[in-house]
Amino acid sequence: MAKRTFKKDNKEYLELKTETVKKGEHIMKDIGKKIKKDAEHLKDKIEGGVKENVGKATGNQEMEFEGKVKNKVTKAKEEAADMKESILEKVNDKMDEKDKKNQKK
Repeated sequence: MAKRTFKKDNKEYLELKTETVKKGEHIMKDIGKKIKKDAEHLKDKIEGGVKENVGKATGNQEMEFEGKVKNKVTKAKEEAADMKESILEKVNDKMDEKDKKNQKK
């Protein structure tokens, strides 16, 4: 992150270059995507649970199986999304460390 200080009207200011704004925009987009994915997973969990329980109640084994499969697939998608998020956080941390080292030079 590039920054510089300057004085104006006997006050010191810190100016951050547009990279910071762009990074913030990316963070907001990522949060929006995560919320959307979480909502999709919740919807799929509900649908799977309803199918499974209706299948059990009506004796419809095919519907019950479809519900169980939907729940397993949703769980796998959630776990994959969590792993991806964890990896991205680690990559971002390493990039931030590298940026800090470069700023000190």
